[in-house]
Amino acid sequence: MISVTLAHNSDDRPAPASDARRPDESLYDYMVRSRHEMGVRLLEALSDARANQLKAERCRGRRRLHALLLIEACFAAAAYLVLAHCELAADLETPLGAAIVGAAALAGTAALLALAKTAKRLAGRRRG
Repeated sequence: MISVTLAHNSDDRPAPASDARRPDESLYDYMVRSRHEMGVRLLEALSDARANQLKAERCRGRRRLHALLLIEACFAAAAYLVLAHCELAADLETPLGAAIVGAAALAGTAALLALAKTAKRLAGRRRG
């Protein structure tokens, strides 16, 4: 079978890779075997490509989650700094202060997600 693959030690130029015809094999059997092997290689390549795509999507999702967690922590820290700057942190009871900081973090993250979704929608309209 003759197929084209990318050479490993070059500038990604196509290099032929052939499977030799066996001595006791008829031309018909060789063609059938070659076609079968080509189909198997194609399915393996498609499976590998799909696995790599899923891996990249999972990695992208993890990066987004980590970014959201970091941003939520930054919003919480900013809310506490505002309370401390206004000298309200010392006067508030602990549960109330924690609720204010948590609510600010959640509201900030929700606003950021809404802004990102709007930006994505606007970018899609510009392309289309």
